Amino acid sequence: MKFGKQKRHRRAVRFYTTCFGFRQPFKVLCDGTFIFNLVQYGVAPADEAISDALGGPVKLFTTRCIIAELERLLIKKKKKKKKEPETVGDSYSITLEEKKKKKELERLGDPYSSTLEAAQMLAIARCDHEKQTSGATCVREIIGKNNPEHFFLATNDPDLREEFRKVPGVPRMFCLRNSLFLEKLSGFELQFVKNSEEERLHMAESDLNMLKKRGVNTSVTKERKDSSDEDEGLVDEKSKMHDIKGRQAERKGMNVKEKVQFKRKKAKGPNPLSCKKKKSHGTPNPVSEKKSKVGENTASRSRKRKRSSKGNKRVEANG
Repeated sequence: MKFGKQKRHRRAVRFYTTCFGFRQPFKVLCDGTFIFNLVQYGVAPADEAISDALGGPVKLFTTRCIIAELERLLIKKKKKKKKEPETVGDSYSITLEEKKKKKELERLGDPYSSTLEAAQMLAIARCDHEKQTSGATCVREIIGKNNPEHFFLATNDPDLREEFRKVPGVPRMFCLRNSLFLEKLSGFELQFVKNSEEERLHMAESDLNMLKKRGVNTSVTKERKDSSDEDEGLVDEKSKMHDIKGRQAERKGMNVKEKVQFKRKKAKGPNPLSCKKKKSHGTPNPVSEKKSKVGENTASRSRKRKRSSKGNKRVEANG
C-alpha cells in the first residue's frame, strides 16, 4: 500500500473512532459483490488484507440472506450452461472419467461456487427476516439509520455506496481488482459532526424552558421563606423583650441588683526586686581614673637607692 493511500485510510478510521465510537476489532459487513471480487482477483487471506487497509484487527461478517442470494445465483448459472453433446468419432473421443475430471476442474475454478464457499466461512450477522430477501435490502435493515453495530460496509455496488453516503457513521469499502479502498469522508458526514458539536455547546429549547420554570419556582419559594423568616424573627424578638421586662420587674420587687458590680483593679507599681539600681548622675572620667591608678601604683612602688660604702671609699682615695 502506498504511503499517501495508507495515510488517508488511517485519517478516515481515526475520524470514525473519535466521532462515532468505532472500536477494534473493526466489524466489516461484506456483501456478495465484494466477496466475489476478492475471490476473482485472489485477494487472500482477506482478513489480513482488510486489516492492513484499516490499520487494525478486523472481523468479517455476512448475512444469511446474502448467502442465500449467492446460492440462487449459482443455481441460475448452472441452468444457463448448455450440456455439451457426447461426440464419438475416429479422431476425437471423450471418456466418462475425463468428463468427470473436467467438471471437477470447472467447479473448482468457478468463481460463483468459490464465492459461496468463502461467504459460508464468514461470521453471520443476525438479521430477523422470516423470508429471505436480497442482499441489499438485508444490509439496509441491519445498518439502519444510525449504524448501531458500527459496521464497515464492504461492497462493490456503486448504488448502495451512494445511498449510504447520506447515512452518518457508515464507512464504505470497495475492492478494485486486487486493491482495497476506503472511501473519503462525505460532506454530509462532516456537516453532521459539525452540527452535533454545536448542539452540544448550546442548550436545547426544552431544557432552557425547564430551567426557566425551575428558576421561577425557586424565586417564589425563596420569597415565601424570607417572609416567613421575617415574621418568625419579629415574633421571637417580641417574646424576648417580654421575658426581659418580666425578669426586670421581678428583680425590682426582690431588691436584687441587675448586674454584679466588681471592683476595678488599680495599677500597681513595679516589683522593686526585679528593678535595677539607679546609677549616680556624676560619672567619673575613665581616662582620669586610669591615670590616678597608675600614679598610685608608681608611688607605692618607688624605692630609695642605697649606695654602697665601697664606692665612697674609692672617691675619697682618689681625692
